Amino acid sequence: MELAEIATYTAFGFAFLATMYPMVFSGHLWKSQFFRRCLVISVFIALVGVILEISQVLGTWWGLTGVVMFIPIFYVGNFQFWRKIFLRYFGTEPYVTSSASTVGSIPLDTFTSEGQDGETRKFAKDRRVGSADFLFSFATHLIPALSIGAAIYFLREFNK
Repeated sequence: MELAEIATYTAFGFAFLATMYPMVFSGHLWKSQFFRRCLVISVFIALVGVILEISQVLGTWWGLTGVVMFIPIFYVGNFQFWRKIFLRYFGTEPYVTSSASTVGSIPLDTFTSEGQDGETRKFAKDRRVGSADFLFSFATHLIPALSIGAAIYFLREFNK
């Protein structure tokens, strides 16, 4: 394996980890300190991506490094965008659903550290999971995945 390949896998691996951290702990993104931490990491990875893309150190086809290294900031920004819309429309924090979630059930975050930030609680005690919570989860997880996949596909076609 050449040095350029190792550097590419390392850079893309950091971008992957910087995306997975807020994705896995997305129930914590409503907390300002956690969100800021994820945003700082995402901006740093994006800036490194710009430098690597401009310098073409990795030797990938044009645009690939930029797109991959911008995935973390795209995910965090997309999450915050849909969260603000949800808050404005429903007046409560969205619940990131899981396979154990059902419409009408109590959010699992109510009983974990995800649902609390000091004395502040994420949900009211009578909060129930709604179909909008499932739509929110879809929007925050699948829209970035499909968008990034489409961007990489079109970049590949462009570079042929």
